[in-house]
Amino acid sequence: MCQADGSASGDPVSREDRALQSGAMRKPLTQDEFERAYAKRSDMTIEEFRAHLIGLPCNCTEEGCEGWAAIDRDPYRIDSHLKHSAPDILVWAKRQIEEPSLDGDTSK
Repeated sequence: MCQADGSASGDPVSREDRALQSGAMRKPLTQDEFERAYAKRSDMTIEEFRAHLIGLPCNCTEEGCEGWAAIDRDPYRIDSHLKHSAPDILVWAKRQIEEPSLDGDTSK
């Protein structure tokens, strides 16, 4: 009998999991993963990144967007990003600015 995922094991595999396994879709990055990768690409330490920038969720449609944006910690720039690219996370971003975490823990 054919299973939903085409396997004989009987373990269902979601459409998203199949896309991830095939390489057609990448697993979304966490804030910490994005910040570390951005810092490495920019030849800076994670501490330097977090002292000056914050990774905020991004809903833009730009090609290559990883779902995050590196935004200067200036309140005007953060506000502008939130108004134009991520309006659904205002409370989350405000909390991140007021209580930045150096270890990437965003569960506060």
